[in-house]
Amino acid sequence: MTDAFHDDFGPAPDEFLDIRPDDTSADELRRSLLLAGYEPGLPGHVGLTAAAIDRQCVRALLCPACGSKGLHYEPYGRRDAYRVVAACPCGFGEEL
Repeated sequence: MTDAFHDDFGPAPDEFLDIRPDDTSADELRRSLLLAGYEPGLPGHVGLTAAAIDRQCVRALLCPACGSKGLHYEPYGRRDAYRVVAACPCGFGEEL
């Protein structure tokens, strides 16, 4: 798209890649984060309030693979960054 909104804020929704639930496993995300230097757990630079909000958001998610509600919050951190794996018992995972 060429309008100013999409030029400033990225692609329009219909331009996103089609990601199927079987494209991502929680184990693959965990491995990729470990390889990128992240460690399991909340890093010191992330406040407890922010972590609680993230945890609530993850618990409200529906798994696109099996339909379960309430994914598991798994924080990962390193000195300069924070990532969250939202993991389902069925094996699906999403990075937030």
